[in-house]
Amino acid sequence: MSNWKKMIMSNKRIAIFSPVSPIRSGISDYTEKLLDLLKQHYAIDLFVDGYQPNLRIVNQEIAIFNRRDFEWRQRLNDYYSIIYQLGNHVSNTYMYPVLFRHPGIVVLHDA
Repeated sequence: MSNWKKMIMSNKRIAIFSPVSPIRSGISDYTEKLLDLLKQHYAIDLFVDGYQPNLRIVNQEIAIFNRRDFEWRQRLNDYYSIIYQLGNHVSNTYMYPVLFRHPGIVVLHDA
């Protein structure tokens, strides 16, 4: 097996910032599909903005936190990667303060 496949198939923890259901948006739908794929290879901490997500796929690989919990979770986990699903809807603005302090992979939707 190649080195990059070994790296991808490790059980590292990643942080994801994204709106999800019940927030109605294309980004929410896309992220739920992405979470289903990523959870096969990574443990995931999903950070949302003060609401209880209604995900169909929550299990032990996906933990849900309020965005305010990121700083202490970052100190505990030293995330392998941080992913921001960023669009032009008001439900995405909570990510900006974190994004500017903790760089990561930014996926721009409707830029």
